[in-house]
Amino acid sequence: MIARFIDFALFHNHIQMNAIIAVLIIGACAFFVRSAEKDEPLIIKHADRFDYVNRGGVQVQKLMGRVEMEHKGALVTSDSAIHFQREERIDFSGRVHMLFKTQSIDADKVTYFKRDTTTFAKGNVVIVDTEQRARITGGEGRYVNTNEESTVRINPVFTRLDSSGKDTMTIVSKVMKHYGRGKKAVAIDSVVMTQGKTRATCGLAEYFKQQDRAVLLDAPRVRHDKNTLEGDTLTLFFKNNKLDHIMVVGKAVARMVEEKPRNPDSTKISILNGDTLFAFLDSGAINRMEIRSRAIGISYALHDSVRINRLTGKYMEFFFSGNAVDSVHVSGNATSLYFYEEAVSDRGKNETSGDSLNIYFAENRVARILAAGGVRGAYLREE
Repeated sequence: MIARFIDFALFHNHIQMNAIIAVLIIGACAFFVRSAEKDEPLIIKHADRFDYVNRGGVQVQKLMGRVEMEHKGALVTSDSAIHFQREERIDFSGRVHMLFKTQSIDADKVTYFKRDTTTFAKGNVVIVDTEQRARITGGEGRYVNTNEESTVRINPVFTRLDSSGKDTMTIVSKVMKHYGRGKKAVAIDSVVMTQGKTRATCGLAEYFKQQDRAVLLDAPRVRHDKNTLEGDTLTLFFKNNKLDHIMVVGKAVARMVEEKPRNPDSTKISILNGDTLFAFLDSGAINRMEIRSRAIGISYALHDSVRINRLTGKYMEFFFSGNAVDSVHVSGNATSLYFYEEAVSDRGKNETSGDSLNIYFAENRVARILAAGGVRGAYLREE
């Protein structure tokens, strides 16, 4: 009789213990999967191990091994996760991958706040916008899913990708921001942008995906091949992932270099100034340039900086063949001064002015000048 009573008591205690364990497990899971009436549920799709700890009122749930969760449309995988109930925070670590509607994040560690979907990532951070074909990498980053905004620091690099995933433009800076809904990327401080033969530097750059253009501010400078452009504001326009043209507004300056490998001392330097400047490219080379308002152009041979050719006018348009000037159109109080040298004993300068000038070059020399409207000219031969 006593033995039966003991067996019954042990059996009863066993049932109570199982019930307690079941309640604890259900309670622990309840902290992860909240009622849909209060918030969207956190769904645990997989974990090799689950531990629940409640110490001093601090409720913590630990998941380890092939963790997979879903919350507010975001899918998260990692090696482990810790959920802090009161803070509504989840710390993921180890090969963290987060997939949102149009964005994805990879990092060594991620802290995720459920209430506003803010994500803080650290270590080998990679944020990809699949819709905009853009990628940002860096040491640490912040991402808010509700407005698709991200900020990356510690050696951030923005990369624009083509349809095949190939890099077509990169931007590095000290701070990088990306606005998914606004389809815009902003690079702040010590900005360097590269695309093909083009390298641009500035203090602040904004790239607009829909217009496929980049605006450079704060001491902007663009170097294309051996030519440079500077001004208050530079805007780079792209077409089919290639640089199409450049607009320089405010104190625009272009420095063109026409090299002569066989005779380096005869390398020609041209400096063009104006209020606004446009440089148009074809097949990766500048083939046309416009200077609007208070246009001034000078050119000289590298070995002779005394004999300086000079053009002035309200508007200038340069046409290039290769990297050499093919022809120039000047309008509005146009003036021209160029030095010629047919032979050692035949050298001098030609001064021409008029309402407009058309100048044509051949073999790196002025071949013909057509002037119209109030034309004046002088031919001065040097002794």
